[in-house]
Amino acid sequence: MLHSDELYVKWRINAKQKVYEDTVNLKALLPHDIRNHEIHLTINGPQLFVYLITPERRPESWPIAGSPMYHYLKVLTLSSNVGREVRP
Repeated sequence: MLHSDELYVKWRINAKQKVYEDTVNLKALLPHDIRNHEIHLTINGPQLFVYLITPERRPESWPIAGSPMYHYLKVLTLSSNVGREVRP
């Protein structure tokens, strides 16, 4: 399966009337074969988190990351960059 080198995300926080954007270069972060994997995004205010959800069960020694619905699987944090505010 071919995949893109970059992930671009743009979001707005309505309460503050601010727009943010972030680009994550996935080329060096993703494995060659991402069959049966999922990409999960979480936005916390101006911060974007990108996770790779693997199909493997998480061993007890593996740290918990990402959404609680994936806590039983191995989850890799790909990006936790602070979003950049878009200037009008």
